[in-house]
Amino acid sequence: MGAAALLSLLAATAGAQDVALSPEELRSAAVAQFELGRPDRALIYSEGLVRRDPDDFAAHLIRARAARDLGRFGPADESARAAWALADTPSERYAAAMMRARVLSSRGARTRAQFWLRRAAQNAPTDADRARAVRDFRYVKARNRWSSELSFSIAPSSNVNGGSSSDTTEYYGIPFELQGTAKALSGIEFALGISTTYTLVEREHAKTDIHLSAFHQTYTLSDEARDTAPDVEGSDFAYSSLSFGLTQDWLAPGRRLGGSVGATLSQGWYGGDPLTRTARLTGSLRYVLGPKLVGEASLSRDWQTGLGDREDADSWRAALGAVTVLGPGHRLGLAVSRLESVSDADFLDYDRTGIDLTFSLAKPLPLLDTAVGFGLSAARKHHDETTFGPDGREEHIYGARASFTFNAIDYYGFAPVLTLRADRTVANIGVYDSEEFGMEIGIRSRF
Repeated sequence: MGAAALLSLLAATAGAQDVALSPEELRSAAVAQFELGRPDRALIYSEGLVRRDPDDFAAHLIRARAARDLGRFGPADESARAAWALADTPSERYAAAMMRARVLSSRGARTRAQFWLRRAAQNAPTDADRARAVRDFRYVKARNRWSSELSFSIAPSSNVNGGSSSDTTEYYGIPFELQGTAKALSGIEFALGISTTYTLVEREHAKTDIHLSAFHQTYTLSDEARDTAPDVEGSDFAYSSLSFGLTQDWLAPGRRLGGSVGATLSQGWYGGDPLTRTARLTGSLRYVLGPKLVGEASLSRDWQTGLGDREDADSWRAALGAVTVLGPGHRLGLAVSRLESVSDADFLDYDRTGIDLTFSLAKPLPLLDTAVGFGLSAARKHHDETTFGPDGREEHIYGARASFTFNAIDYYGFAPVLTLRADRTVANIGVYDSEEFGMEIGIRSRF
């Protein structure tokens, strides 16, 4: 029996006699009520089905939608959770996760809704269903005042401590051999970070956010490194930080010019001991120079208070860059920067000029749907004074990166990222010569 016939029968006999319908017929009648704009009737029918059989998956889905449409979020969430518990197939899990997400989003719990939309994408039976879940995720994310990110990486490295690659150096012309932590120590880096942002005010062309972030990075040393520095543990080089900030973003009418200003307070720890406390002001401008060209300029000012025996340092940094789209969609970026730091400590008193070049392929490679990006960097760093000699300290720093995001290895919308990196510092003083080769394995959200 069709839904229209069922409704005619129900209407014709209302108040006159009972009509016996099968569960399948009653489900069809309940679904038809949504098309008629009567979620109240759909709720009555579905509650009858649930009373008849508490394990009726479809009835719980109908009840969840009807209760949500009526603003009755308690019963809606109850049935959405029941539907998820009863789901046996990918199609059922997808439908239950989508419904739970919609209920949560409607009641304002958008962060939890995003989690359930990731669950829906993970269980989507078709590419079209997955695309729908991703689209809804982005819609909810854009309207969520809270935004949180979790990062984790493991990175084998040939130089976890920033030590010298040279065996010897000179002190005012007198050569001596480097030992222990003065030399590069190999090991594995473990990094974990979490950040959350809350939008205080949002208008059509501006918004104000507060930020909170925490980061921890520690190491385990290789056997070779333990032989070189037997009294040292990897945790002696661990770095942690906490930061709190406020930013104001704006976009000019026409959307070609945008900018941001911000203030941040942070504290860092090294080897478990307090290291620095920093106040930072930042500002940036972005301008659309053409259909495929965007320019950006930024300026920041730091006031760093040294804790314990560390000296204070004040610095500023300016950068100018552009990103363009080439040919079929490859992205090419170029940026130049200048940093000046002033301190009573010679290792914190320096200037640095650098250039960075980035390139990413327009389309992923066929193998594992791999997105590929490359980066090259070069910088000159100069210290007027150094404890190792009268001629100051001069460094030339070079770096190369290649990153591979394996989109085909997808779990809840996250994909693994492999980054290969190589860095080399050539200095006029041997102790500052260094090189590092490393591989980093992390995760990245695809949406």
